Amino acid sequence: MRPRFHTLPKFVKVVLTARRQLGDVQTAEFFGGWDPKSIQPDDAENMKDMSMLLELRLKSSDLLPEVELKAAVNILARKSKVLGS
Repeated sequence: MRPRFHTLPKFVKVVLTARRQLGDVQTAEFFGGWDPKSIQPDDAENMKDMSMLLELRLKSSDLLPEVELKAAVNILARKSKVLGS
């Protein structure tokens, strides 16, 4: 099956997929002239964003004392990296 990206309206700028590989299909052919970008869940910038979000959520929840926040964020971020792989 060949997707019909070229039939999408011009205002569509992002198409997301969970597929890691396209198999035997050439990427350029599959996307029909689009320039696909890949976002990896364990990239440093994504992990930084995840840590910031976790810290904000934990702070606002009052579940942990302030002195334990950094350790909890590191543990959760590490676990999310492992689970996301």
